[in-house]
Order: sequence, then structure tokens, then C-alpha cells
Amino acid sequence: MLSGLGVFLSTQELRTLTNHFDINKDGCIAYDEFVQAMRTDMSDSRLAVVKRAWAELTGGAASCSVDELKSRYHADKHPRVLSREKKADCVFADFCSEIDALCHEGDCS
Repeated sequence: MLSGLGVFLSTQELRTLTNHFDINKDGCIAYDEFVQAMRTDMSDSRLAVVKRAWAELTGGAASCSVDELKSRYHADKHPRVLSREKKADCVFADFCSEIDALCHEGDCS
């Protein structure tokens, strides 16, 4: 997931990201939604980074479900775990809790 690319998000940042990219609020971020949100005058090199990030996140799939996001999240690589501020299981529980809260706001069936 994004942590594999060195991108670590707080739960608030994750909520903002999901709200921004999940345009149809179906609980999945589809490639078309992702590109549409990122489309603002991207250079070819930036577009290549976006495509690489999407491929890394989804394994090349057209969309990514909430359960897939959870299964791909690597809490052990989170900065707060690496600094020993928090335990990985606590970071993972926070992540899942935030994802589940997002699902209750939208329809994540």
C-alpha cells in the first residue's frame, strides 16, 4: 500500500484522502476516480508516479475494496511504530476503525 512507497497517513489524512478520491462514495476508489481527482495539469512524470502508486496499491486492479485496503496496510512500517511510540496492532486497529467509520458514512457493502 502507500506505506510501501514511504507514504504514511494519519487517520484524518486517510479520511480526507478517501473523501476526495471516492467520488461515487461506494467504498472503493476506482482508477477512474483516482485519475479524475489527480488530473489537474499533471506532467508526464507525475502521471507515471500516480500510475505506479495505483498499481502498487491495487495490484493493477480497476478498484480497491475496503477489505483489500485493510489487508494491504502495513502498520509495522508506520513512523509511530518505528519510533516505538505505538505498537503495530494499535496502529492497525486505528486504521481499521477509521476505515469502518468511513464505511458507515457511505455505503461500503
